[in-house]
Amino acid sequence: MNDEPTRQLILFQLNKKPFGIDATTVQEILPQTAVRQVPRLAEHIEGIFSFRGRIIPLINLGVLLSLTDETYIGNIIVISQRGQLMGLIVDKVLAVLTDHDQFEKIKLDKSITNTYVQDFVAYKELKVAVLDLAKIATTIAAGEE
Repeated sequence: MNDEPTRQLILFQLNKKPFGIDATTVQEILPQTAVRQVPRLAEHIEGIFSFRGRIIPLINLGVLLSLTDETYIGNIIVISQRGQLMGLIVDKVLAVLTDHDQFEKIKLDKSITNTYVQDFVAYKELKVAVLDLAKIATTIAAGEE
């Protein structure tokens, strides 16, 4: 019997690289949406958009993770983190993994670190970086001030 809690992940592609986030934080996955530009926002905040009657920030994960400065909005993953809603721009959603048998955690050398990566998992032939949404939310909150 496995005592580890069941982990659910949303896998997505960003700049042709696979990433994952905790599925329990996800409110909805949206197609492209109208974005309103707002002057003087942090570089990683693309703008704002309306989600269920609320105005929320749209985060360019590619810029935040230093992967790209281009903006292609394939999907928007709306998450709730620390009581705040935000949209994350991704190229496309690859899979929703709800069964822990679909993927396994990869043990890495302790010297491999990244501010926003919580850990890595293997899914099929992919090595997926699982993002730490708490750290991302902290960075975004600091950028909004």
